[in-house]
Amino acid sequence: MVISADAPREQVVITPPLLCIEILSPGDTLNEIWVRTHDYLSIGVPVCWIMDPRATRAWTVTESGLVEAANGILRARETEMALTEVMD
Repeated sequence: MVISADAPREQVVITPPLLCIEILSPGDTLNEIWVRTHDYLSIGVPVCWIMDPRATRAWTVTESGLVEAANGILRARETEMALTEVMD
């Protein structure tokens, strides 16, 4: 997860992070991670990234839905963050 520099320092994170990142493990399914990202969104996380290293694919998840990374770039527009060369 990515937490804002000005977020309160909490031993157990209660303030929603700016971004949650999920990387699919061999035993995970995209559907399981999809459910997990919706849990994050429901507590106020504005954006999640899902990465599948085996398939060399990645997605951005927001309340608007799921969007596959274009040109290998994941974006978190709400925070002006981007990750390039995701699956190099």
